[in-house]
Amino acid sequence: MKKRDLYVALLGLSLASPVTAQVYVTEGQFFSTGVNNDGEVLIMENQCSPYNIWKPKNDINDITEIGGVSAGNGIGGEAKWTEDGKFVTGTTPWDNIVIQKGWNCSAFEEPADAPQPHHVSNVFFIANSLLVTTASTADGSDMRIRSTMNNGDRWRAGNIIVSGFPVESVEGVMLDGCRFTSLIGYMCGRNASMYYIGSNGNDIHAITPVLNGFDGEVDTYWAVDFVVTSNTYDPAKYGLLSVEAKDGECSVWYTADGGDTYSKADGTYADAAATDFCYTGTEADAVMWLVNSKGAIQKSVDFGVTWTTVCEIEGSFKRIHFSGSDNGVAVADDAVYVTTDGGETWTRCEVGSDDVELNPLAGTVWNDACWRENTLYVFGTNGMAYSSQNYGKEWKKENIDDAEGHDLNRATLSADGKYILVGANDFRVFRLGFEDSRFGYVAGKYEVETDTWTPMECSGVFSQDVNSCSYNVSGDGHVLVGNSYQMIGEGGDAQSRAQAAAWVDGSLVTLPVLDEESNRATQSYATSYDGSVIAGWNDFVGPWYGCYWTRNDDGSYTQHMLLKAGVDVKDVDFYNFDDTKRYCFGPAHAVSPDGKWIGGTGSSTNYTLNAWLYNIETGEFKDLGIDGGTVVRVNNEGTMAVGYGATGLSAFIWTEKDGYKDLNDYATELGLDYTNSEFSMISCVDASPNWRYLCGWGMAGMGKYAYMMDTKGESTGIGQEIIEQCKAEIYPNPVSDILHVALPYEGLKTTVTLFDLQGRAVKTLKTENTTNEIDVTDVRPGMYILDVEAKGLHKGFKVMVKH
Repeated sequence: MKKRDLYVALLGLSLASPVTAQVYVTEGQFFSTGVNNDGEVLIMENQCSPYNIWKPKNDINDITEIGGVSAGNGIGGEAKWTEDGKFVTGTTPWDNIVIQKGWNCSAFEEPADAPQPHHVSNVFFIANSLLVTTASTADGSDMRIRSTMNNGDRWRAGNIIVSGFPVESVEGVMLDGCRFTSLIGYMCGRNASMYYIGSNGNDIHAITPVLNGFDGEVDTYWAVDFVVTSNTYDPAKYGLLSVEAKDGECSVWYTADGGDTYSKADGTYADAAATDFCYTGTEADAVMWLVNSKGAIQKSVDFGVTWTTVCEIEGSFKRIHFSGSDNGVAVADDAVYVTTDGGETWTRCEVGSDDVELNPLAGTVWNDACWRENTLYVFGTNGMAYSSQNYGKEWKKENIDDAEGHDLNRATLSADGKYILVGANDFRVFRLGFEDSRFGYVAGKYEVETDTWTPMECSGVFSQDVNSCSYNVSGDGHVLVGNSYQMIGEGGDAQSRAQAAAWVDGSLVTLPVLDEESNRATQSYATSYDGSVIAGWNDFVGPWYGCYWTRNDDGSYTQHMLLKAGVDVKDVDFYNFDDTKRYCFGPAHAVSPDGKWIGGTGSSTNYTLNAWLYNIETGEFKDLGIDGGTVVRVNNEGTMAVGYGATGLSAFIWTEKDGYKDLNDYATELGLDYTNSEFSMISCVDASPNWRYLCGWGMAGMGKYAYMMDTKGESTGIGQEIIEQCKAEIYPNPVSDILHVALPYEGLKTTVTLFDLQGRAVKTLKTENTTNEIDVTDVRPGMYILDVEAKGLHKGFKVMVKH
């Protein structure tokens, strides 16, 4: 049978196969904000109430509360799904918002007699307030000490006692340091150097540890650590020392008498130096850890007497740190290894984003890491610093002013937990400060599988308890959009404003605005699948005017005002109502997945009186003819949109072919059944990426209820399902890396094939899922045909591949 004949036969079959599509209505009173490809809906009962996931296809009363908070009383935001349905984004209350005070730098003046520049190689705390940092020249010929009693607010030079006299410098490079009591510490390094530090840093003198049975000559003490007692003023008993002899043999030594004598440990590597120690637990049950230069992580449960290897890699480790007994990190040159199960398993984590253009980390060498509660920070060469709030799964770049070009060598957390200090090249220490945590409302991301929310980065500025709000998320889940409160001006003129914002892999990016000095609000409402195009509005004197932002190669964004064709932004006085009414679009609320089409609101205060669509590449403008209406979702072709009318009393669907239709009339045309016969749809707030499901709210009597419309339904025959299955949503197009194929039906065997123009298959995907991806990174640029086949029925799509 020819394909055309088969299509006609199937079409005839579909006419005889009734479709059980429905409009599902909640039995209790709810509002909805988003729907995914499986028909699962995000709903809330009222303002300032938690969000729920409603699965009406399972059961009309299948509702699960997930937390977060809906808009109201100064709180903004809307819950939305990522395309794969694995995450929900929105605004969430958070009890312990940690506010960074920001990074600053203490750049020490090089001594006049310094033979070479100094590089800080060691930073460690001894007492609750005493921090010591050491800096040496590259050849180790000149070492200087700086100390602080106030977490780095002020520094002083430290003197070393040599032959009873204080001197400002000695030979050596310090590699490690530790606390012994709250008043005493030790540091060690090259040239067989080990020092005692006491009297608030005023007594620093060399010591020679007693190594029982050692008859060689020490070249380097690589690391030292002691298990501090619960009463930190009491001397520690248990400690470790890493030794490399001049003949190259390496060993680990343990002490049980506070360092009076050391004995050689069993099970460590003779050909690899232990580069760092740490411990978990207390002096009663401490588990000791080390990493070495041959890529091993080792563990001791008998206070360092014997050691077992728990992890080995190719390469070398530099540092190891734990936060509590479960969460640990080991630092290698090109990655960090993280454990969340007390060191039983270690997972390699590549630091940075998947997008190499946004985070060019090629050549970065990681030097150290630091925990602050459950947030992990890593530091490396050329000022590179990243943090992760989910144990290395996602990273955000720490933007440290003046750090570029300076290697970040050693880091530590202050005893009070309020600062991270990082020693760097060129005789400087960078410091990150935190305020005490506080309660507030912030943009957040909810993981369905683990039932957990993660807050996005906080600016530290609040309006009452609100810091930021999330209104939407890119399909790939990497970019949240909304607003964040920021401070503008200085001193007595300083004031806050709600500014359009994006969170890229959790890291806050404030979006630029036309008037940087104004305190008027801006808002980002929607984004493309990959977050490269963001749409929203800019307020100048009251009405909101549409705009969008495009991402630049360096990860920053550029703002573009939406104006009447032929009008330049320089020619508009945005503080003049006549100008704005004549030229400015209404606020933008929707972006197509490929980022080409933007949709928004019509108003008598704007040039766009009706709901509208605009193509940012071609400049094509479509007036949808819906007075004061708002578009909330638009497809890639700009041929279909959904939204609501000016009064919120007319949910609509618009198509290029048929124009505007009231959603209730559209449901009647489709022959849909309602689970509540008295129900009428009032507003449409979202469509699923595959365009099968719509959601919003409506009324039955005086009650307000959420709904989910299934526009395809479950066919009692196969014909209609097959026809609808082939009407896939394909994006982005053109595509450079991942092509997304959204299908309406789960469980229907479908084959998706990418053909070149010679008819050769270059990619094939067999699937029964609604959400699918095809990787075209290895496909040559050019025009292709994507064929979607279900049960012998085919539909083709032109796809342009660009790299």
